Amino acid sequence: MSNEIKLSIINHLIELRKRIINCIVIIITTFLILSYFSNYIYHIIAIPLIKLLPYGTKMIAINISSPLFTPIKLTFILSILITMPFNIYQIWKFISPALYKKEKKIIKPLIFFSFILFYSGIIFTYYIIMPVLFIFLTKTVPNEILITADISNYLDFIMKLFITFGISFEIPILILLLCIIKIINTKTLKNNRSYILIITFIISMLVTPPDILSQIILALPMYILFEIGILFSTIYENTIQKVKEK
Repeated sequence: MSNEIKLSIINHLIELRKRIINCIVIIITTFLILSYFSNYIYHIIAIPLIKLLPYGTKMIAINISSPLFTPIKLTFILSILITMPFNIYQIWKFISPALYKKEKKIIKPLIFFSFILFYSGIIFTYYIIMPVLFIFLTKTVPNEILITADISNYLDFIMKLFITFGISFEIPILILLLCIIKIINTKTLKNNRSYILIITFIISMLVTPPDILSQIILALPMYILFEIGILFSTIYENTIQKVKEK
């Protein structure tokens, strides 16, 4: 291996180390700032369920350490989510020199809109999915049963919802990207709608409680996002076709 190649590898490793340190520092800094508000942050996340519990009922902690570590765990996850744009930017600064100008032109707007869609998925979950789901789960409980939610189990459950919907909202971007790089096309997607519908229900079964309404609440938005992805891809393919005809 020549000295030039060795030097190039070393420079790349130094640059990678710099970007990783930047990511770690911003996450830790954000976490330390938010830690002071960790209990308040958990309260905000728990509101969709708390306001539906019977009067005087509170959430419980099964483990003695849960009241301390559960809000801290939530705060750390939130720190990662908040700093995600900065961290992706660090990754972009590392890999962008190796990309062609045409590739950058395609990837940059996709990254931008993927952030918007991911955070939109989380907001949609908090304001739409969680209230509807918890109304159903709490109102169908027999009168003889008192609902007492464990704070740790609740956090794990809503994190599943947030991540699932955050990623699900990326479906239109993913489908469009796959069409751009010609891995799939809209014709194939349209012919496999029934399989996609089944897959969305399988995913919802893994995330939600084992009742059909909860699964529909999750599966339906996912399938709608799939159809939006097909719409975007169709517009893209039609645009490319018109350009070729000219």
